[in-house]
Formats: sequence, C-alpha cells, structure tokens
Amino acid sequence: AGDIAHAFFAVSPTLLVLQGALLWRREAPAAAIAASWALATAIAAVYVDAFHIEPYRLEVTRHRIESPKLARPLRIAVVADLQTDRIGPYEERVFETLRAERPDLVLFAGDYLQIEDDAAFARERERLRALLAPPGFAPPLGAFAVRGNSDRYNWHTIFEGTAVRPLDDGTADLPERNVLVVGLGMGTSGDAGPDALRRMFPDDPPGRFTIALGHYPEFAFPPDGEPPFDLCLAG
Repeated sequence: AGDIAHAFFAVSPTLLVLQGALLWRREAPAAAIAASWALATAIAAVYVDAFHIEPYRLEVTRHRIESPKLARPLRIAVVADLQTDRIGPYEERVFETLRAERPDLVLFAGDYLQIEDDAAFARERERLRALLAPPGFAPPLGAFAVRGNSDRYNWHTIFEGTAVRPLDDGTADLPERNVLVVGLGMGTSGDAGPDALRRMFPDDPPGRFTIALGHYPEFAFPPDGEPPFDLCLAG
C-alpha cells in the first residue's frame, strides 16, 4: 500500500503539469490550465505533508488527573504506535524526549515494529533495544508493554535485555506508590466486559490505584457497567 501511495503522489502531479502544458499549447481557456496546475500543486503539497512532515512532527500531550489513592504526584508516560519499519533519527528523538520528561512509570501500548522480513525485524529490534536499555532508560517504577494488532507473534523479544517488561494479561504490583498496572492482551482489551476484567485480578487490594493498559480502547467502554480501573490507557 505504501508503494502504491508513493507511486500515485509521484506520477499524478507530473501528469497534471503535462496536461496543463498541453492545454496551454492548444490555447485552452486559462481557467482550465490554472486548474490543472493548481491540482498538481495541491497533490504535491499533500505528499510532502503526509510523507515528510506530519509523520515526524513530535508532540507531547500532557493530562493531569487527581485521585485520593495517590499520596504524591505520579508521572506516567504512554508511548504507542511507533509502527515503524526503521529505527532512525525520529525514533531516537522520541526516546530522548521521553527521558527528558523524567516519568516515574512508562507504559507502552502496542504496535512497535511493523516489519515482516525476519532479518529486517532482527536488525531494527536491536536498534530499538539500544534505545530502551539501562542505564539510559530506567524509569524508577519500571516500564511495561502490551501487544498491538500489528505486532508479530514474537513481539515480546523486542524488550529482551531492556528495562521494559511485557505484560499481556498480567499485572505489575507497585506497592511503594499504591499502584497496580493491569496489562490487557489483544483479546481481552478488545472483547472483555467488566466481569471478565475483574476475574483477571480478583485479589486486587482495596484502595489500590489501578491502571489498565491495552492496545484497543474498547475495554474502557463496556456495555454493562463501568470498567474496574481508575485509569484506562490504550493505543
């Protein structure tokens, strides 16, 4: 699909420019010539923005919530949907920015490397691991990750040797900050209602600030009640 899109944006403006030139030579109405060239310019502008500007425009969005279950501030960073086939300067800047925010806890919500070729996956996995390895990357309360819908079957190997712990359908107890992190697998985050989610951690200590981390956000909107979490995070 990416190759088709590139081909469309490469060929269409050229054809429209040639069409405008042909209309000009045939002394067609000026409006028709201008329309052809204007459309070519618009398509070229869309291409530049879609492929060279917007994908690399890094933004940090901050939200503040309050809970009586937290005795002191807790800074959480969420990273999701890198969906890259190459770890390059942009991804390096992402993690430089992440470290600069100095989060207490980092949560990864899926879709990391979008690569089918085994050799390419192994190569880029090593590059991503280097960005997540301690001591450069070592959040005080840890870092946890769940699988996304575009991740390979061996997605968890991305985090081997890093500070990140895969957490599909599992929990991470952080008693020093009265926090419980619940990692939801693909099926759970997409299909489970609140009863199924509660069965995942029936021994949840009362008063614990509970964070749910999944790739799909559907779990935050169950049809038969409120989700049993204080904070829902998704990709």
